[in-house]
Amino acid sequence: MAPRGSQTRYTQEVSGEHDDSELMRLRGELELLRYRFDLLVENSSEAIYLKDLQSRYVYVNQAAASMMYRRAEELIGCTDDAVFPANVVQEIHADDRQVMGTGNSVRIRTARVLTNGVRLEYLTVKRPWTDEAGRVIGLVGTTRNITEMVEAQAEAAAASEGFRALVEAVSELVIVHQDGCVVYANPGALAVLGRAEADVIGAALSELVRPQDRVLLGRRGVAAVEVGFVRPDERVRLVEITEVGASWCGQPARFTIGRDVSMKRRMQGQLQHADRLAAVGMLAAGVAHEIKNPLTYLLAGLSQLGEEAPPESRTRLSDLADAAERINAIVQGISGLSRPDPPSQGPVDAELAIDRALLLAGPRLRDRAEIVRTRGEIPLVRGSERRLVQVFLNLLVNAALAMAGLEGRGRLEITSALEADGVVFRVRDNGPGVPEAVSRRLFEPFESTRHPAEGSGLGLWISAGIARDFGGSLTLENPGAAGACFRLALRSADEATESARSVAARASRPPATLTPGVRPRLLVVDDERLITDLLSEGLASAFEVEVRPGVAEAVERLGQEPKLDLILCDLIMPSGGGPRVYEALQALPEPRPVLRFMSGGAATPELRGFLAEQGLVPIEKPFRIAALRRRLLDAAAGTD
Repeated sequence: MAPRGSQTRYTQEVSGEHDDSELMRLRGELELLRYRFDLLVENSSEAIYLKDLQSRYVYVNQAAASMMYRRAEELIGCTDDAVFPANVVQEIHADDRQVMGTGNSVRIRTARVLTNGVRLEYLTVKRPWTDEAGRVIGLVGTTRNITEMVEAQAEAAAASEGFRALVEAVSELVIVHQDGCVVYANPGALAVLGRAEADVIGAALSELVRPQDRVLLGRRGVAAVEVGFVRPDERVRLVEITEVGASWCGQPARFTIGRDVSMKRRMQGQLQHADRLAAVGMLAAGVAHEIKNPLTYLLAGLSQLGEEAPPESRTRLSDLADAAERINAIVQGISGLSRPDPPSQGPVDAELAIDRALLLAGPRLRDRAEIVRTRGEIPLVRGSERRLVQVFLNLLVNAALAMAGLEGRGRLEITSALEADGVVFRVRDNGPGVPEAVSRRLFEPFESTRHPAEGSGLGLWISAGIARDFGGSLTLENPGAAGACFRLALRSADEATESARSVAARASRPPATLTPGVRPRLLVVDDERLITDLLSEGLASAFEVEVRPGVAEAVERLGQEPKLDLILCDLIMPSGGGPRVYEALQALPEPRPVLRFMSGGAATPELRGFLAEQGLVPIEKPFRIAALRRRLLDAAAGTD
């Protein structure tokens, strides 16, 4: 057994060996850390350096030396006087003193322009360097080249400014919202909303739309949806929107982008309405055409009975004839509205257009207003009778609606006069008038002071356009005053503007050769028995009348004897109608019979083109037998 003292000495020796190995291990790790730190600092892209209290460089890494265009060993112990100009040195030392005097860090941005004009940007951070006791013994500085970052920031700023300028300029609605709260709205959005920017920013987007549309906001992955934005005046603007996620001022946001489709939707509705009206117009024209044949027979019969009846019955027959004339005037008005405009604007009797408009507006005006008509000495005007009837009818209906709420009967004044700027018509009512604010948009499309069921908001806009087409104007003379007064100014027209083709066609047509004392032979072609019976009886005193009930029979008769002097043919019939008879007639040798068409209206575009091309004007039904007889005799003699 070893002595107790030997055991103690052995334990101490082993322990000492253990302490030495631990110390060596720690020193090895420290050396490794120092090596790695030196490697990191020396190879850093940032300039790193140490300065003592006299601003002398104690340590400079390779990046710092390169930035100052020196070797690292040349800078140790030197101050900035050996590197930078005097004015720059003063700024550097001032920063150094601030760090070492206050113990606080500073950040400095500096710029350097090289001799080739290249500008370099630097960011320097200086921190205090302290010993184990916390005393400041110098500073630690880092400087890095931020030129690329600054250029990227400038490019980003320019792009952002360009993006904002673009968003500000577009007419589409652009709204940016975060968590449903509006943070930006472009001018296009403010125009749709009818609000100021201060009223929109900070507001909830859901509060700007109709309640039923709120569920459509903020939906992801959904195609464009249509929502209604509510303006302060409670009017709704329909907007087709899409939403995209993006960043706004560095924060997640949603971009609502849309286009106002209110006008488009209204126009679609109006086009559908127009299609329905066109169908109704075609139906009305057809009905008018069917009415005219029996009406012609009725008027002729009443006229004949009036001549033959005893005196005590003539008054009653006269009243019946007046009623039939009223039916005829209404049918003529409807037929006129259903016909398209002629290709040229000829001279029009505007007073007659007013008469027809009053007739059509009669049901609205009869119980509402006293109509006062003042006719001036005016010439014919340039335009289209149908379209002028449309303008006057719109003005009369508007006046009737304006006077609907008056106590007692209203008063409607219609005047015409020749003034310096042309022929002027005024339509004045004694209703409440048009407010000043409304009058500014009165002639814009879809603007109306009436309930939607009472009008489309297009009447005055269309009427003003018609006036402009004719070289005139339609205005409201007294906005804001009681009793609206609309002024329609039109250009006068010369009656000599009749179609040159029509004149030439008549002038070149040779007159029929008539034998004195012999009645001309007239062929009547119509598929309506009432008309053929009426004409056979009514024209027998002046003509040898033959009747053919259809086109085929009429064409067959043209080449037979005895020769015809005159043909009176209905324009619209089966199997080709009047144009087929005209074509067959042209195949005959001269002299040919004189051809006159009669029509109850409802002509197709092809028929209207045929008449215009040949310079033919049909005799309108219903007609008076006596007047028709005179006209046909003149035609047979070549003097019409």
